Amino acid sequence: MNKPLTDRSLFLLRSLLVFTLLGSLLACVPGGPGFTTSPERALENRAESAFAAARYTESAELWQQLALLPDTSRNSYYWLRGAEALLADGQWAQADQFARQVDGQALKSSQRIRLELLQAEIALNHGDLERAEVLLSMDPQQLEAGQRDRLLRLQSELDQLRTNPEILSINRFQNWTESDQQLNLQQSLTFLHDLDQVSAKRLGQYAAQNTVSTNLRGWLELSIALRDILFNPDPEAGNLTAWQEANPLHPANALLQDQLAGQFRQSFKAPARIAVLLPGSGRFARAGQAIRDGLVSGFLNDPRSSGSQIRFYPVSDDLASVANAYFQARDDGTDMLIGPLTRESVQSLMDIPGLSLPVLALNQIQDLSLLDLAMADQVFSFGLLPESEAGQAARQALADGLTRGVILSPVNDWGDRLAIAFREEYEAGGGRVVYQSGYDPNENDYGQVLKGMLRIDSSTSRGRTLQRLLGIPLEFESQRRSDIDMIFLAARPRQARLIKPQLKFYDAGDIPVYATTSIFTGTPDPRRDRDLNGIRLGLAPLQLDFVNRKQEDSDAIFATSRANGSLNAFFALGMDAWSILPYLDLLTHDPDFSMPGASGSLTVEVQGKVERSLVWSRFRSGLPVAIEP
Repeated sequence: MNKPLTDRSLFLLRSLLVFTLLGSLLACVPGGPGFTTSPERALENRAESAFAAARYTESAELWQQLALLPDTSRNSYYWLRGAEALLADGQWAQADQFARQVDGQALKSSQRIRLELLQAEIALNHGDLERAEVLLSMDPQQLEAGQRDRLLRLQSELDQLRTNPEILSINRFQNWTESDQQLNLQQSLTFLHDLDQVSAKRLGQYAAQNTVSTNLRGWLELSIALRDILFNPDPEAGNLTAWQEANPLHPANALLQDQLAGQFRQSFKAPARIAVLLPGSGRFARAGQAIRDGLVSGFLNDPRSSGSQIRFYPVSDDLASVANAYFQARDDGTDMLIGPLTRESVQSLMDIPGLSLPVLALNQIQDLSLLDLAMADQVFSFGLLPESEAGQAARQALADGLTRGVILSPVNDWGDRLAIAFREEYEAGGGRVVYQSGYDPNENDYGQVLKGMLRIDSSTSRGRTLQRLLGIPLEFESQRRSDIDMIFLAARPRQARLIKPQLKFYDAGDIPVYATTSIFTGTPDPRRDRDLNGIRLGLAPLQLDFVNRKQEDSDAIFATSRANGSLNAFFALGMDAWSILPYLDLLTHDPDFSMPGASGSLTVEVQGKVERSLVWSRFRSGLPVAIEP
């Protein structure tokens, strides 16, 4: 027979039921596998609080302590939380180390998505676009709102990085400066060259950002300073010394003591195997020989040329010879091609299906429509283009404050091209062409053309009309027009020697005359060229050096007759065709960077066009003399 429960028994039974129910409820608390003990929960709370207060490093350290606990099944979750804290603090390398400790299979579904988004962000920062694309190939509609927004943001960043490689370069460089790797000279050179993809202007803008660390800012500014001394033999010159004084504690200072500047300069090298396509016969054989001599001179005077080989492939006026030479050079294992020279042969090369060698063409490229898109940034054009010189004449006249001009050019294709180039550049810069006239280049007397241009005929006609109306004899002097600031003269030496004195005869000798190199033979001839006095023109530095050198000078550059006279511009082109090869990539990505050359100061414009900035000169006593700035 069962005994009735006493009051004490009922109390004990009720207490047992309460604790049983409480234990069941605690077991159902969310938080993943396993039971969170009180010390563990306390650390979690501290980590959460530190994260909420933006103390990300402290938060990451606390999550790391939790992940290292021996008796927890939540290690991967804790490593993930630590990685997220480090990422929020911009510590990319450390965040990557934490993420590598995570076992994705030990995470819940939503946590695995967080891991993949975090890994994708790290991949984007490291420039691993392929990995980022794989990680971001999830359906946004299957994600919760916050994760969906983050996915779309990262996909947008991926698209931007594909079209903007300079961001990749900066990110890789930043990761390197923040890593724990041992700093050494060779590694520093490698990462500094990664910044060749970024212009000095953009580097300066990145360095000026408040979020950039002092260490990274120093490296970015050093990259700019090193570019300034690339062509300066004095390692102590320019901004490099100023950088050292402003950054005495920067780690790169030790590397500078180990010849970082000199090694940086020497690390720019030409390709190993270079093929040169130049006329070996026909109308342009002499010009081709002068370019060849310039190339060889540049090669022999370059201490870095020992790692390169040049092989010449002669071509003729027959365009088929260009294709034959190209395929032979390709089969010979060529890394880069220089040439050909004429416009027709250059276009013939561009029209070859499947063109696969980088090219430095020595004339203008007219049509790139058949070129494979993958080769678009591997093709450059560099030549002695008269249209480019006419454009420079227009810019120089505008810089001199002369905004009302006339154009005088020969009636032929060459003259038309120069007139069009001058007018387009002049008017684009705010100038106004008030008159344009053509002349017959075979004539000797240009009086009628000049009187029409200067409106002297109109002045004479007005005087005669007034005399007829008054019915009395009058003394009058014909007057030229007064609305002209400058004259652009497209001419060869013979025509220029005739036209300039006739301008003076018609009382227009005080009007500034601008011309191209074409008015100068290249050979100093003060007696014949005194008629050119006053004309302003742009010349290649080598041409001016030749004009102004002393008779006792025996520079090796002038030892060959092809370095002087009418072919010296082609000789200079050949020298620069060699010298520019190591810097094409840097020049392409930094439009403000220029290389001093024998044919001019060289920059690379859009579509790989190498632009020559000439030295502006003025004829005095029959010789061109550089105009002081």
